[in-house]
Amino acid sequence: MPSLFNIFNSVPIVDFAGRLAFAAAVERNLAEAVAVAAGEPGRLLLFEPAAPLLTLGRRAQAAPATLAESVAVCQSRGLEVLPADRGGLATLHLPGQLVVFLAVPLPSAGIRALVQHLLAAAAAVARDRGLDPHLRDDHDAGLWLGDAKLASVGLRVQRGVVLHGLALNVALDSEVLANTAYPGLTLCGHANARLADLGGPPAALVADVAAALTRHLLASA
Repeated sequence: MPSLFNIFNSVPIVDFAGRLAFAAAVERNLAEAVAVAAGEPGRLLLFEPAAPLLTLGRRAQAAPATLAESVAVCQSRGLEVLPADRGGLATLHLPGQLVVFLAVPLPSAGIRALVQHLLAAAAAVARDRGLDPHLRDDHDAGLWLGDAKLASVGLRVQRGVVLHGLALNVALDSEVLANTAYPGLTLCGHANARLADLGGPPAALVADVAAALTRHLLASA
């Protein structure tokens, strides 16, 4: 079984696809995972969601009623809600966010080490921009700025290959940051959850962050 270091130093295909429909990205991620399971090298797909949507991970099935109420509110406001075959609860994806989908062999260090590496890379990007994020490794696992979530990780293992990945908020709409776009939204098990982003002008920022995050991901794990 390959080590975490070998995985991220032997990924031959890293693609920033720009704005991409989330469903299309999922389809591509699944196809790339099949190829990796058949012996092809690992891949990283980075993209900005083309439209807002809420994805519900496997833990959402046993989530409290507040999450169901939150989903209903989102749907009433025209937000698409999709099930996702990954760990975690609910994650909001929308323009201004950078998503990294992995298709890499399961490392010998295990999923926990992989999650920590993904979040550490996102934290390094944030620190490069003068922010002071902190990691949480409990039921609120992720990258936070104060009490607002900056990045989330949700993974799935299929036939020895890790799929899905990381979502890093780069330059979100002001109403999303103010928690007025989808009031009452339950994310990460928290009602009225707040989100944070890296800040700065949105023009070309997601592409810039994609390049910086890739550098940190491919650095020695």
